[in-house]
Amino acid sequence: MGQMSKKKSKSRSTSKSVAQIKSQAAAQAKAEGSASIASQGNPKPPKTPKQTAASAQRKSGGKPVAKKRVAIIAGVVVVVIAAVAIGVFAFMNTGKSNLLRPGGYDTSHLKVHEGAESSDGGRTVTYNGATYKLNESVVPICIMGQDKGLHKPDEGTNGQSDAVMVIAVNTETNDIKGIAVPRDSMVHSQKKFRDIYKDTSYKTDKMQLCLTYACGSSDEESSKLVASSVSSDILFGIPIDFYYTIDTNGLGELADLADGVTLEALYTVPKTFFSSDMPINAGETVTLRGNDALRYVQYRDTSRYQTALERLERQQQFVKALGKKLLEQVKGNPSKVVDIVNTLGQYSTTNLGAAEFGYLASVAANTGTDTVDLTRLQGEAVHNSDNPWEQFFVDEGSTYQTVLDTFYTKVS
Repeated sequence: MGQMSKKKSKSRSTSKSVAQIKSQAAAQAKAEGSASIASQGNPKPPKTPKQTAASAQRKSGGKPVAKKRVAIIAGVVVVVIAAVAIGVFAFMNTGKSNLLRPGGYDTSHLKVHEGAESSDGGRTVTYNGATYKLNESVVPICIMGQDKGLHKPDEGTNGQSDAVMVIAVNTETNDIKGIAVPRDSMVHSQKKFRDIYKDTSYKTDKMQLCLTYACGSSDEESSKLVASSVSSDILFGIPIDFYYTIDTNGLGELADLADGVTLEALYTVPKTFFSSDMPINAGETVTLRGNDALRYVQYRDTSRYQTALERLERQQQFVKALGKKLLEQVKGNPSKVVDIVNTLGQYSTTNLGAAEFGYLASVAANTGTDTVDLTRLQGEAVHNSDNPWEQFFVDEGSTYQTVLDTFYTKVS
């Protein structure tokens, strides 16, 4: 019974408390309603900005709200920038990793010059009194310019590779070296070349490197054939897994995109039938755009021997100047890279992915084109009855030294 009376007493007390709360709430509501009616009859003046800021500051515990928001926004921006930087860094690292061979160099095709010594299949070589070790951090990329345009060819008629260069990127030091290979260098033929002018197919023991491109039934196959020939017949078996091929017609558009390429003409290039052709005279400084840029890199006097080598000099000069101009523009306006990529995409064929391009672009931007060490292979240009075209035979001794200087590290 005692317990029950206590419970009833507690229940009455609770009911009373609830009643009191309701009564107080009603009174407060009535008071607020009266105040509201009074205020409608005599409205309060609006708060000044200082009063509003002070009120907000009191509600926030004494700290200015604006400053607090700025601090939060700044923190978010820092986090976003850090995330982007980490993403870009990871993207670049992916590109670098993709360029390096996961299983290491395939040394099964390495060749050693007859004047060199090696006991491990060409990985370590002694030549001309010095010892060299293969540097697997150096990645070779075969870059070539083809002249057929954008049409799809029949097998054996896929144009020619008028310019061939191997770029060697040291992924440890970011140094870049280039080896210019004369287009008429003689290599072993892998397929038939079809001469569309004579309606004849040729399958010879050797042919010019430029004709190797014609032997493919697609730009991809042609690019692989050229890269394979350069590797096996020119660079003593150094494996070349990557290629980049550009239709030389695209160089005119790139020159326009760069707002012209200024250089000192190495040779005089005659005008064509276009009245708009500008004069290009040896020794004069010219700014090349569009068709004039194409004339400079494509023209060859076929009435004289070795003019292909003269053209190779002009191509090297032009590409280096073009690259420098575009890099400068991208540094000033990063969005420019979109236009460059779009233009290149219309005229190029490659097995390099976006990540690899990103890494190579970052290396080029940091290194610059002025520091690229370019070497043109030496040899002898001849003409004989064995072949209807001019032939170039590379000097194996100096070429092997170039291979060692580019893809090996001197250890003693």
